[in-house]
Amino acid sequence: VVSANGYISIDERRDNKVSARFSGRIEKLFVKYNFQYLKKGGKVMEVYSAELNTLQEEYLFLLKNNSDSILANKAEEKLRLLGITDSQIKDIKTSGKTVRTLTVTSPYDGYVYFSGEKSSIGQPSSSSGQMTGMEGGPGKNMSQSVPIDNYELQVREGSYVNKGQILFSVNDLREVTGNVLIGNDHSSQVLEGNWVELNSEQDKGNTLKARIDLLEPVVQNGQKFISARVYLNNESGLLKINSLFTVKIGSAQLKQLLIPNSSILRLGSRKIVWIKTGNAGKGKYIFLVRDITTGAVQRKMTEVAGGLAVEDEIALDAGYMVDSESLIKVK
Repeated sequence: VVSANGYISIDERRDNKVSARFSGRIEKLFVKYNFQYLKKGGKVMEVYSAELNTLQEEYLFLLKNNSDSILANKAEEKLRLLGITDSQIKDIKTSGKTVRTLTVTSPYDGYVYFSGEKSSIGQPSSSSGQMTGMEGGPGKNMSQSVPIDNYELQVREGSYVNKGQILFSVNDLREVTGNVLIGNDHSSQVLEGNWVELNSEQDKGNTLKARIDLLEPVVQNGQKFISARVYLNNESGLLKINSLFTVKIGSAQLKQLLIPNSSILRLGSRKIVWIKTGNAGKGKYIFLVRDITTGAVQRKMTEVAGGLAVEDEIALDAGYMVDSESLIKVK
Protein backbone atom coordinates (compact mmCIF):
# COMPACT_ATOMS: atom_id res chain seq x y z
CA VAL A 1 0.00 0.00 0.00
CA VAL A 2 1.32 3.43 -1.01
CA SER A 3 0.42 6.34 1.30
CA ALA A 4 0.29 9.94 0.04
CA ASN A 5 -1.43 13.30 0.49
CA GLY A 6 -3.57 15.33 -1.86
CA TYR A 7 -6.08 18.16 -2.21
CA ILE A 8 -9.55 18.66 -3.67
CA SER A 9 -10.00 20.73 -6.85
CA ILE A 10 -12.69 21.43 -9.42
CA ASP A 11 -13.98 18.74 -11.76
CA GLU A 12 -13.62 20.77 -14.95
CA ARG A 13 -16.03 18.52 -16.83
CA ARG A 14 -18.87 20.15 -14.87
CA ASP A 15 -17.78 23.72 -15.67
CA ASN A 16 -20.16 26.06 -17.46
CA LYS A 17 -18.44 29.19 -18.68
CA VAL A 18 -20.21 32.49 -19.24
CA SER A 19 -18.70 34.86 -21.82
CA ALA A 20 -19.34 38.47 -22.83
CA ARG A 21 -21.35 39.24 -25.96
CA PHE A 22 -20.24 42.87 -25.98
CA SER A 23 -17.43 45.11 -24.80
CA GLY A 24 -18.05 47.25 -21.75
CA ARG A 25 -17.17 48.25 -18.21
CA ILE A 26 -18.17 46.47 -14.99
CA GLU A 27 -20.20 49.02 -13.02
CA LYS A 28 -21.19 46.77 -10.11
CA LEU A 29 -20.04 43.34 -8.96
CA PHE A 30 -22.44 41.27 -6.86
CA VAL A 31 -20.12 38.26 -6.43
CA LYS A 32 -17.61 39.19 -3.73
CA TYR A 33 -15.54 36.00 -3.55
CA ASN A 34 -14.82 32.87 -5.54
CA PHE A 35 -17.24 29.95 -5.09
CA GLN A 36 -20.10 32.11 -3.94
CA TYR A 37 -23.28 30.10 -4.46
CA LEU A 38 -25.97 31.52 -6.77
CA LYS A 39 -29.23 30.12 -7.99
CA LYS A 40 -30.12 30.33 -11.67
CA GLY A 41 -30.92 33.97 -12.45
CA GLY A 42 -28.86 35.31 -9.55
CA LYS A 43 -27.07 38.60 -10.24
CA VAL A 44 -23.34 38.45 -10.96
CA MET A 45 -22.51 41.91 -12.31
CA GLU A 46 -23.83 45.00 -14.07
CA VAL A 47 -22.02 46.04 -17.26
CA TYR A 48 -22.22 49.38 -19.07
CA SER A 49 -21.73 49.40 -22.85
CA ALA A 50 -21.83 52.43 -25.13
CA GLU A 51 -22.72 50.20 -28.09
CA LEU A 52 -25.66 48.74 -26.17
CA ASN A 53 -27.00 52.22 -25.39
CA THR A 54 -26.67 53.20 -29.05
CA LEU A 55 -28.76 50.22 -30.14
CA GLN A 56 -31.45 51.10 -27.57
CA GLU A 57 -31.56 54.66 -28.91
CA GLU A 58 -32.06 53.30 -32.42
CA TYR A 59 -34.89 51.08 -31.15
CA LEU A 60 -36.62 54.03 -29.43
CA PHE A 61 -36.22 56.16 -32.56
CA LEU A 62 -37.98 53.50 -34.66
CA LEU A 63 -40.82 53.30 -32.14
CA LYS A 64 -41.31 57.07 -31.77
CA ASN A 65 -41.33 57.82 -35.48
CA ASN A 66 -43.80 55.04 -36.36
CA SER A 67 -41.27 53.59 -38.77
CA ASP A 68 -41.55 50.24 -40.42
CA SER A 69 -42.70 47.76 -37.77
CA ILE A 70 -40.47 45.09 -39.29
CA LEU A 71 -37.35 47.19 -38.55
CA ALA A 72 -38.59 47.85 -34.99
CA ASN A 73 -39.17 44.15 -34.44
CA LYS A 74 -35.69 43.37 -35.74
CA ALA A 75 -34.17 45.92 -33.38
CA GLU A 76 -36.15 44.48 -30.49
CA GLU A 77 -34.99 40.96 -31.32
CA LYS A 78 -31.39 42.15 -31.45
CA LEU A 79 -31.75 43.63 -27.96
CA ARG A 80 -33.20 40.37 -26.70
CA LEU A 81 -30.27 38.42 -28.15
CA LEU A 82 -27.87 40.75 -26.37
CA GLY A 83 -29.34 39.76 -23.02
CA ILE A 84 -31.98 42.46 -22.49
CA THR A 85 -34.93 40.76 -20.79
CA ASP A 86 -38.53 41.06 -21.91
CA SER A 87 -39.35 43.09 -18.81
CA GLN A 88 -36.51 45.52 -19.59
CA ILE A 89 -37.71 45.90 -23.18
CA LYS A 90 -41.19 46.63 -21.84
CA ASP A 91 -39.73 49.30 -19.53
CA ILE A 92 -37.88 50.86 -22.47
CA LYS A 93 -41.13 51.06 -24.45
CA THR A 94 -43.10 52.48 -21.52
CA SER A 95 -40.57 55.01 -20.26
CA GLY A 96 -38.98 55.90 -23.56
CA LYS A 97 -35.58 55.76 -21.87
CA THR A 98 -32.63 53.46 -22.36
CA VAL A 99 -31.40 50.91 -19.81
CA ARG A 100 -27.98 52.22 -18.79
CA THR A 101 -26.46 48.90 -17.68
CA LEU A 102 -27.09 45.26 -18.45
CA THR A 103 -27.38 42.89 -15.48
CA VAL A 104 -25.46 39.68 -16.08
CA THR A 105 -27.04 36.73 -14.27
CA SER A 106 -25.97 33.15 -13.65
CA PRO A 107 -27.57 30.85 -16.22
CA TYR A 108 -27.12 27.85 -13.88
CA ASP A 109 -27.44 26.84 -10.25
CA GLY A 110 -23.99 26.48 -8.75
CA TYR A 111 -20.84 28.08 -7.39
CA VAL A 112 -19.50 31.06 -9.31
CA TYR A 113 -15.76 31.52 -9.65
CA PHE A 114 -13.43 33.60 -11.76
CA SER A 115 -10.65 31.84 -13.62
CA GLY A 116 -7.18 32.15 -12.12
CA GLU A 117 -5.77 32.60 -15.62
CA LYS A 118 -4.55 36.10 -16.37
CA SER A 119 -6.95 37.53 -18.91
CA SER A 120 -7.58 40.83 -20.61
CA ILE A 121 -10.08 41.89 -17.96
CA GLY A 122 -9.17 45.36 -16.75
CA GLN A 123 -7.94 46.65 -20.11
CA PRO A 124 -10.20 48.84 -22.27
CA SER A 125 -11.34 47.25 -25.51
CA SER A 126 -9.29 48.49 -28.45
CA SER A 127 -12.02 47.91 -31.03
CA SER A 128 -15.49 49.30 -31.33
CA GLY A 129 -16.79 45.78 -32.04
CA GLN A 130 -20.35 44.63 -32.27
CA MET A 131 -22.65 44.34 -29.32
CA THR A 132 -23.04 40.97 -27.74
CA GLY A 133 -24.45 39.83 -24.35
CA MET A 134 -23.55 37.08 -21.94
CA GLU A 135 -23.76 33.49 -22.98
CA GLY A 136 -23.15 30.26 -21.06
CA GLY A 137 -21.83 26.94 -22.27
CA PRO A 138 -19.84 23.86 -21.33
CA GLY A 139 -16.38 24.74 -20.09
CA LYS A 140 -13.06 23.58 -21.45
CA ASN A 141 -10.31 22.16 -19.28
CA MET A 142 -8.24 24.57 -17.22
CA SER A 143 -4.89 23.86 -15.66
CA GLN A 144 -5.37 22.66 -12.09
CA SER A 145 -1.82 21.82 -11.17
CA VAL A 146 -2.07 24.15 -8.14
CA PRO A 147 -4.98 24.97 -5.81
CA ILE A 148 -7.28 27.82 -6.79
CA ASP A 149 -7.19 31.08 -4.86
CA ASN A 150 -10.64 31.14 -3.25
CA TYR A 151 -10.48 34.74 -2.15
CA GLU A 152 -8.74 37.04 -4.61
CA LEU A 153 -11.02 37.85 -7.52
CA GLN A 154 -9.56 38.45 -10.97
CA VAL A 155 -12.14 41.15 -11.77
CA ARG A 156 -12.99 44.42 -10.09
CA GLU A 157 -15.66 47.06 -10.37
CA GLY A 158 -14.47 49.48 -13.03
CA SER A 159 -12.65 46.78 -15.01
CA TYR A 160 -13.25 46.47 -18.74
CA VAL A 161 -14.44 43.36 -20.53
CA ASN A 162 -14.02 42.50 -24.19
CA LYS A 163 -16.35 40.77 -26.59
CA GLY A 164 -16.05 37.00 -26.45
CA GLN A 165 -14.08 37.05 -23.20
CA ILE A 166 -14.78 34.44 -20.52
CA LEU A 167 -16.23 36.34 -17.55
CA PHE A 168 -16.77 33.58 -15.01
CA SER A 169 -17.56 29.88 -14.59
CA VAL A 170 -20.34 28.08 -12.76
CA ASN A 171 -19.84 24.62 -11.28
CA ASP A 172 -22.30 22.71 -9.08
CA LEU A 173 -19.41 20.80 -7.37
CA ARG A 174 -21.51 17.64 -7.19
CA GLU A 175 -18.40 15.85 -8.36
CA VAL A 176 -14.87 17.02 -7.58
CA THR A 177 -11.32 15.99 -8.41
CA GLY A 178 -8.75 14.61 -5.99
CA ASN A 179 -5.13 15.37 -6.92
CA VAL A 180 -2.37 13.25 -5.38
CA LEU A 181 1.41 13.66 -5.68
CA ILE A 182 3.30 10.35 -5.41
CA GLY A 183 7.04 9.73 -5.23
CA ASN A 184 8.58 8.51 -8.47
CA ASP A 185 10.00 5.43 -6.72
CA HIS A 186 6.45 4.06 -6.61
CA SER A 187 5.96 4.28 -10.37
CA SER A 188 5.95 0.49 -10.77
CA GLN A 189 3.30 0.07 -8.07
CA VAL A 190 0.73 2.68 -9.07
CA LEU A 191 -1.23 2.24 -12.29
CA GLU A 192 -4.37 3.76 -13.77
CA GLY A 193 -7.37 1.87 -12.45
CA ASN A 194 -5.86 1.17 -9.02
CA TRP A 195 -8.31 1.49 -6.14
CA VAL A 196 -7.61 4.24 -3.61
CA GLU A 197 -9.03 5.00 -0.16
CA LEU A 198 -9.31 8.65 0.88
CA ASN A 199 -9.90 10.30 4.22
CA SER A 200 -10.74 13.99 3.97
CA GLU A 201 -10.09 16.53 6.71
CA GLN A 202 -13.65 17.75 6.09
CA ASP A 203 -15.20 14.30 6.59
CA LYS A 204 -12.82 12.38 8.82
CA GLY A 205 -15.29 9.67 9.79
CA ASN A 206 -15.94 8.57 6.24
CA THR A 207 -13.56 6.66 3.96
CA LEU A 208 -14.09 7.27 0.25
CA LYS A 209 -13.15 4.76 -2.44
CA ALA A 210 -12.31 5.61 -6.05
CA ARG A 211 -10.16 4.52 -8.95
CA ILE A 212 -7.19 6.39 -10.39
CA ASP A 213 -8.40 8.02 -13.60
CA LEU A 214 -5.18 9.64 -14.82
CA LEU A 215 -1.45 9.40 -14.10
CA GLU A 216 1.07 11.90 -15.43
CA PRO A 217 4.72 12.64 -14.59
CA VAL A 218 5.58 16.02 -13.10
CA VAL A 219 8.80 17.74 -12.04
CA GLN A 220 8.95 20.03 -9.00
CA ASN A 221 12.15 21.59 -7.68
CA GLY A 222 14.18 19.27 -9.86
CA GLN A 223 12.53 16.11 -8.48
CA LYS A 224 10.29 13.76 -10.42
CA PHE A 225 6.85 12.81 -9.10
CA ILE A 226 3.72 11.11 -10.34
CA SER A 227 0.50 13.10 -10.28
CA ALA A 228 -2.63 10.96 -9.86
CA ARG A 229 -6.20 12.14 -10.42
CA VAL A 230 -9.38 10.61 -9.04
CA TYR A 231 -12.99 11.74 -9.42
CA LEU A 232 -15.08 11.86 -6.25
CA ASN A 233 -18.82 12.08 -5.72
CA ASN A 234 -19.69 15.19 -3.69
CA GLU A 235 -23.48 15.15 -3.49
CA SER A 236 -23.14 15.78 0.25
CA GLY A 237 -21.11 18.94 -0.35
CA LEU A 238 -18.63 18.02 2.40
CA LEU A 239 -15.59 18.04 0.11
CA LYS A 240 -14.45 21.66 -0.16
CA ILE A 241 -12.14 23.06 -2.81
CA ASN A 242 -8.49 23.06 -1.65
CA SER A 243 -9.25 20.89 1.40
CA LEU A 244 -6.62 18.24 2.14
CA PHE A 245 -6.91 14.48 2.37
CA THR A 246 -4.76 11.42 2.96
CA VAL A 247 -4.85 8.52 0.55
CA LYS A 248 -3.86 4.87 0.53
CA ILE A 249 -3.30 3.40 -2.92
CA GLY A 250 -3.44 -0.33 -3.52
CA SER A 251 -0.35 -1.26 -5.53
CA ALA A 252 -0.65 -2.93 -8.91
CA GLN A 253 -1.18 -6.68 -8.80
CA LEU A 254 2.23 -7.56 -10.20
CA LYS A 255 4.71 -10.26 -9.21
CA GLN A 256 7.65 -8.64 -7.46
CA LEU A 257 10.86 -9.96 -5.94
CA LEU A 258 11.28 -8.23 -2.58
CA ILE A 259 14.25 -8.41 -0.19
CA PRO A 260 14.85 -6.70 3.18
CA ASN A 261 16.42 -3.25 3.05
CA SER A 262 19.15 -4.46 5.41
CA SER A 263 20.31 -7.00 2.78
CA ILE A 264 21.43 -4.22 0.44
CA LEU A 265 24.77 -2.43 0.75
CA ARG A 266 24.73 0.89 -1.10
CA LEU A 267 28.03 2.12 -2.51
CA GLY A 268 27.23 5.32 -4.36
CA SER A 269 25.30 4.35 -7.45
CA ARG A 270 26.00 0.66 -6.86
CA LYS A 271 23.76 -1.62 -4.85
CA ILE A 272 25.13 -5.03 -3.85
CA VAL A 273 24.05 -8.09 -1.91
CA TRP A 274 25.97 -11.07 -0.54
CA ILE A 275 24.76 -14.26 -2.22
CA LYS A 276 25.29 -17.66 -0.64
CA THR A 277 27.35 -19.94 -2.89
CA GLY A 278 28.39 -22.81 -0.62
CA ASN A 279 28.67 -24.39 2.82
CA ALA A 280 32.01 -24.24 4.70
CA GLY A 281 30.83 -26.53 7.48
CA LYS A 282 30.35 -25.96 11.22
CA GLY A 283 27.51 -23.51 10.51
CA LYS A 284 29.60 -21.33 8.22
CA TYR A 285 28.80 -20.41 4.62
CA ILE A 286 30.53 -18.98 1.59
CA PHE A 287 29.22 -15.70 0.15
CA LEU A 288 30.07 -13.74 -3.00
CA VAL A 289 29.22 -10.15 -3.91
CA ARG A 290 26.61 -9.52 -6.58
CA ASP A 291 25.42 -6.23 -8.07
CA ILE A 292 21.67 -5.75 -8.32
CA THR A 293 19.25 -3.14 -9.66
CA THR A 294 16.35 -2.05 -7.46
CA GLY A 295 12.88 -0.59 -7.89
CA ALA A 296 10.32 0.74 -5.45
CA VAL A 297 10.82 0.74 -1.70
CA GLN A 298 7.90 -0.62 0.32
CA ARG A 299 8.32 0.01 4.04
CA LYS A 300 11.17 -2.34 5.08
CA MET A 301 11.37 -4.15 1.75
CA THR A 302 12.92 -3.20 -1.61
CA GLU A 303 11.91 -4.44 -5.04
CA VAL A 304 14.70 -6.17 -7.00
CA ALA A 305 14.52 -5.34 -10.70
CA GLY A 306 17.52 -7.42 -11.76
CA GLY A 307 20.50 -9.43 -10.54
CA LEU A 308 18.69 -11.97 -8.34
CA ALA A 309 16.49 -15.00 -8.85
CA VAL A 310 13.78 -16.30 -6.56
CA GLU A 311 15.86 -19.34 -5.54
CA ASP A 312 18.94 -17.29 -4.50
CA GLU A 313 19.84 -17.05 -0.79
CA ILE A 314 21.37 -13.82 0.48
CA ALA A 315 22.76 -12.46 3.74
CA LEU A 316 20.19 -10.67 5.88
CA ASP A 317 22.58 -7.92 7.06
CA ALA A 318 24.87 -6.84 4.24
CA GLY A 319 26.76 -4.36 6.42
CA TYR A 320 28.20 -7.12 8.61
CA MET A 321 29.70 -8.87 5.58
CA VAL A 322 32.19 -6.14 4.61
CA ASP A 323 35.82 -7.28 5.04
CA SER A 324 38.39 -5.40 7.11
CA GLU A 325 39.67 -3.48 4.10
CA SER A 326 36.13 -2.31 3.28
CA LEU A 327 36.89 -3.14 -0.33
CA ILE A 328 34.20 -4.73 -2.43
CA LYS A 329 35.47 -6.67 -5.42
CA VAL A 330 33.17 -8.11 -8.03
CA LYS A 331 34.45 -10.94 -10.20
